Amino acid sequence: LVDADASDADSLLFRGLSRLKLRHYAAAEADFEALGKLRSDSPGQQYALALALVLQKKYGPAETALKKTLELNPQAEPAWEQLALLYQHQGPRSKVVTTLQDAIKAMPHSDDLSLLLAAAYDQQGDPSAALKALKQSVSRGAGESVRFQWAVSLDKAGDFKQSEAVLLALIADHPKHARALNYLGYSWADRHQRLPEAEALIRRALVLEPDNYYYLDSLGWALYREAQLPEAERTLA
Repeated sequence: LVDADASDADSLLFRGLSRLKLRHYAAAEADFEALGKLRSDSPGQQYALALALVLQKKYGPAETALKKTLELNPQAEPAWEQLALLYQHQGPRSKVVTTLQDAIKAMPHSDDLSLLLAAAYDQQGDPSAALKALKQSVSRGAGESVRFQWAVSLDKAGDFKQSEAVLLALIADHPKHARALNYLGYSWADRHQRLPEAEALIRRALVLEPDNYYYLDSLGWALYREAQLPEAERTLA
């Protein structure tokens, strides 16, 4: 189709995407460059071009294409994520946090961006900033994934009492949140607290994910703490 009509924008787009999947990155780049001459105001075209450039390790032009994507569509979440990832791997790393902060200003209710910002602070050795970012996201009405990560971060920071409260509230709102059920159950068992409840929470997580070996390990530990040694041994085995 492109050979028959070089101005067939849709065919250029789909050929470029096909070439990306085939790992023909230079050919894909050429298609997206040609498409840009036809659709200069298309954020999707710019983002696809950026991916082709990143996969060829052409980081400078990729950064330009990602920034152009965001000029055309400030709410292009994958472009924000890719730009932060580019800085994470290629530098300057100081731009990772500022990029994600700008992203959250554009998309304040994005759970994924909030989690990435918290992870970036942790990687820079600033867990207190990560905690603050997660708390702010929760205050904006973040979803269960951010609430769970906030609870985990509170625990790691030594504030299990608040972490416990966050987890209990999360489980009350989302009774089938397996990770929260397991995390709180294991935390209680590890602290030798509320052992029957700890076991019950972990068993609820296993009903949801029966083959999750992390949860089986948690159950074995809870049973051990309860001195149910034969059953603990069978579970761990």
